[in-house]
Amino acid sequence: MVPTADRMSSSSPSSSHLPLKTQLFREQVAQLYALAPIGIMASCLNALILVFILWNVIGHVLLIAWVTSLTLINLIRGWLVFRYRRATVLIEDTHRWCDWFIVGNLTTGIVWGAAGFFLYPPDSLPHEFGLIFVLGGMVAGSTAMHSALPKAFWAFSVPTAMPFTFKFFQQGDDLHVAMGILSLLFMSMMGVVARRNHLLVTKGITLQHENVQLLDQVTRARDHLESIVEARTAELQTSESRYRLLATNVTDVIWVMASDGSHFTYISPSIMSFRGYTPEEAMALSLEETLTPDSVQKARAVLEEELNLEPSRYADRFRSRLLELEHYCKDGSTVWAEVRGSVLRNEQGQPIGMVGMTRDVTERRKMNEEKQTLETQLLRSQKIEAVGTLAGGIAHDFNNFLTSVLGNIVLAKETTTSSELRSEFLTKAEQATLRAKDLTQQLLTFAKGGEPIKQLISMDTMIKESSSFSLSGSAVACEYVFQPNLWPTDVDPGQISQVIHNLVINAVEAMSHGGTIIIRAENMLLPTKKLGRSIPLPPGPYLRVSLRDEGPGIPDEHLLRIFDPYYTTKTDGHGLGLASAYSIMKKHEGLIAVDSKLGFGTEFTLFFPAVPHAHVSSNAAAVQPMQGRGKVLVMDDDEHVRMVAGELLTHCGYHYELAKDGYEAITLYKHAVRCGERFSVVILDLTIPGSIGGKETLRRLQQIDPDVKAIVSSGYSHDPVMANYQIHGFQGVVSKPYTLVELSKVMYDVVMDSSSH
Repeated sequence: MVPTADRMSSSSPSSSHLPLKTQLFREQVAQLYALAPIGIMASCLNALILVFILWNVIGHVLLIAWVTSLTLINLIRGWLVFRYRRATVLIEDTHRWCDWFIVGNLTTGIVWGAAGFFLYPPDSLPHEFGLIFVLGGMVAGSTAMHSALPKAFWAFSVPTAMPFTFKFFQQGDDLHVAMGILSLLFMSMMGVVARRNHLLVTKGITLQHENVQLLDQVTRARDHLESIVEARTAELQTSESRYRLLATNVTDVIWVMASDGSHFTYISPSIMSFRGYTPEEAMALSLEETLTPDSVQKARAVLEEELNLEPSRYADRFRSRLLELEHYCKDGSTVWAEVRGSVLRNEQGQPIGMVGMTRDVTERRKMNEEKQTLETQLLRSQKIEAVGTLAGGIAHDFNNFLTSVLGNIVLAKETTTSSELRSEFLTKAEQATLRAKDLTQQLLTFAKGGEPIKQLISMDTMIKESSSFSLSGSAVACEYVFQPNLWPTDVDPGQISQVIHNLVINAVEAMSHGGTIIIRAENMLLPTKKLGRSIPLPPGPYLRVSLRDEGPGIPDEHLLRIFDPYYTTKTDGHGLGLASAYSIMKKHEGLIAVDSKLGFGTEFTLFFPAVPHAHVSSNAAAVQPMQGRGKVLVMDDDEHVRMVAGELLTHCGYHYELAKDGYEAITLYKHAVRCGERFSVVILDLTIPGSIGGKETLRRLQQIDPDVKAIVSSGYSHDPVMANYQIHGFQGVVSKPYTLVELSKVMYDVVMDSSSH
């Protein structure tokens, strides 16, 4: 939720009884105004960028007039947002505020559309692309800024995009007509994205209101149950104090039993209302006929304990025992009763039996069960709300990745003059795809505790690569202080890169006005008891990595919960970053700790088990695919994955055959063995829906050829087979999605290196 929407939340008393449709619309308008400042700032910044791009091809007077008019409109919109935030928005005023916002969006869209018409450079294709990129970016940004209300999105996007689309068709040549068609396709896709974002926002708001209503119902029901329990308890206490000595009139059953538990010698008349028996009938029943089997066993055990304790001179003569036992009724049903008993003695103090009182607690147990059920429902609603918050954050991140991938692919397709520029666009798309892969791995690690796929690495290189990528485009600098000859560590590079990325991103967000992150790395031995007490890790060699920022620090009330799942103080966060970092470090048998003081910044410290005498091989050639030779069998249930894997293998010098499941792979392998053309290696997908997967397929292939070489592949990195592939007979592992370099490296290690040996 955005902060400004809190004052109009459905949880407030003034709005909790409004129709859901009215509350939903009110929240949508609140979200529009909450995100408006970001849109205004983006509009002004992009306007300056556009003026800079077109400065040498469009008249300066026209550019200055256009940017001035846009600035004035944005100032008016900023004043409108200021008035909205200062005002007490009544229900009947919501439509008026919405109309003003739509008018502001429409006016801004017209001015941006005017840029596409009057600032259009028909004789310079690069400047046309610059203009399209800025205007398309404004439309793409509108899918997030205005998704709360579709008409706000269309009011801005249509007048922004239509003029330059019209210009494309007006020029008439094939290239510009194609660009016009792509513009229309782009608008359609943005409409779909805006619609999906709108549905997510609407579902989130609806879920919030439903949870508030459910919470209100549960709270009222709980209060009602507590009042019933209190009233019933008060009634029982009053009854007990008033009629304690009047056994014939009490509702509780008073009884006396023989010391060996064989029979009752007295039962008060209240047994009639309790179990339906007369006192005489009840006294004729044994303990086994009175209680259910489980309750008999419990009662016999307590009776034996009491009688064994009695001879001791340290035994309390006034002690009693309290049990809850299930009794049979005359009609065959059962009731639960609270039984308090103590030893009955004669005048000489010798035990002659047991005396006690039985109280019906069936209703109390029912109320407790109902209360527990309601509390379970309350907890479930809270979990649903947490999942909704998480889903919103993940959807936001994936939309950003998809926007980058789509935009760069479109630009690469449209670039016809420079192969270097096309390669740059595709590289950016690949980087965004790998970031989406990292987010998926982060979710799997948090949700199912993904087992790390370890390899020996130099941590200094990993830290520099991960932190520099995370700092890209920010105003934050990074200072590295590394001890010479750092010990290698045996870790999962992808997971540890995610940890460094999460910590650096947190530091960047804490220093919104810029600053410096200091990252230190040093070798450390933990041999002594003193260190063992201060750092909860087993003795041994470790690599200590610390990241300190110059931010405002973390308050104590937040510091204790920062590693909790779903916990976040960010309005757009989903509470996964530090939770997954904690999970990853625990899986690596390491430690993550935090130290923070308000006004003095925050320091996160990581401890990795180190391998002091190990040697890390050089990765100088890892940026280029490694060429090999041989015949490969690829088994995967997804046709697209099979085809891509085949093309990647061809690019690396291998021949390949494809199989959609384990049965087809076994058939192809048998045929190859019969023909004397054995496969050099098989790549097996770990999970095949509706058929045998990679583990079982390998077992059957080993029966055909004990020397078969296999590489396991899967998108589920949490599967233990991926982390311990050698135990299951595989010679290599590659996690989906994989790159050409990753696949070629694994293939070379399994096929070429093993053949050379």
